[in-house]
Amino acid sequence: MLQVAKKEEIDAYFASPALGQSSLKKLLGDVSNFTKEFDSKGEHFLIGSAVDCILTGEEGEFERTYYTSTLEKRPSDAIADIIRGVFALVTTDYVEYLEVTAPAMFQHGHFEVVQDDLDGQNPVTSLIDFAGSLGNWRPYILQLVEECGWNAKWGEDAKFNNIVIFNEFFMDLCKSHGKTILDATQKATVDAVVESLRTHKRTAKYFDREQFASWGEQIQVFYQFPMYFEYRDVECKALLDMVIVERDLEGGIVSVQGIDFKTMNGNTFHFSSSLKSYGYHIQAAWYQLALELYFAVSPTKINNFIFVVESTTTQGKPLHIKLNDDVLLMGRYGRKAVSLIDTDMFVDGAVNVQVIRPILGFEALLDMYLYHRENGFDEEREIKELDPETPLTLSWEGYITP
Repeated sequence: MLQVAKKEEIDAYFASPALGQSSLKKLLGDVSNFTKEFDSKGEHFLIGSAVDCILTGEEGEFERTYYTSTLEKRPSDAIADIIRGVFALVTTDYVEYLEVTAPAMFQHGHFEVVQDDLDGQNPVTSLIDFAGSLGNWRPYILQLVEECGWNAKWGEDAKFNNIVIFNEFFMDLCKSHGKTILDATQKATVDAVVESLRTHKRTAKYFDREQFASWGEQIQVFYQFPMYFEYRDVECKALLDMVIVERDLEGGIVSVQGIDFKTMNGNTFHFSSSLKSYGYHIQAAWYQLALELYFAVSPTKINNFIFVVESTTTQGKPLHIKLNDDVLLMGRYGRKAVSLIDTDMFVDGAVNVQVIRPILGFEALLDMYLYHRENGFDEEREIKELDPETPLTLSWEGYITP
């Protein structure tokens, strides 16, 4: 049996204030970043999200969410910013038009027009038809070039004419309204990654929807599986790309398998570097806990987490990687620093040398979260708990706290 989460469920998940692992991992750096919005506009995240959408989303979800630009002639950054400003003003006018002339509702970041053909109303004008072309918006163009001081010595006609030659860029913005834009190169990479994962003998089994649909109730396969749970009196959440639940004839759970799909730069064999850099061990351990609590089963019924990985730079060697127990334990509990004490009798004093830095798991991060939730995320705990008149003491290995 196959079940694919609806977009409304995914939107509700991201809107939920419950604590997720991605928020917890912000505490690995500057604690003040915890309250900042995560920037997911980087190409790595853009391609990975598009791949996930195709592989685990509903039918047609990719087309509704992404727009592929085939534009070849692109304006300079300065001109592009001006045209984007014009587009923003035009869309504001379009919204006002919809509010006056047609029933509309703002959903999922864009307006969806609800048209009842039986009431005799005229068809609603689309944004593309409403905008027409960039040349229709001369007052907005001149307003914006004046505000930014673009080629201030030019006359109005020269400014206008050198902007409107990029009408195709403006129309591209109109066509992509409400969607995430992929350029042709990015779309080609997305397609290559998807094709590799779907067809390679190591990974094809994770994407055979027809086979999943033919299985009975004893094997349940979920794509994009949102879970909500409580841990240490904190409302938590987790969103897994894939979950496979095996049940016995009576409906009892035999095993649960969590799976996440990752894209990375370079050789997939070196995934361990990405795991450590991006904290995927913390993510996997958090997901293991979520599965255990959500399904209310013994940890022994939760199989070790699997990452399915393909490269965005060189496709053709996708891997499915099961995490060993020590990786999952590291993701949950971390590891204390390891130090050596130099006791050379010919040197005055003994030096404490840290040979392995501490590694934080999600339990330590949750400790930090609970502390800062009560005391604010503006300063580190070491600073907050020190008298303002007392300076921090810095050793070679870091700050010394009371």
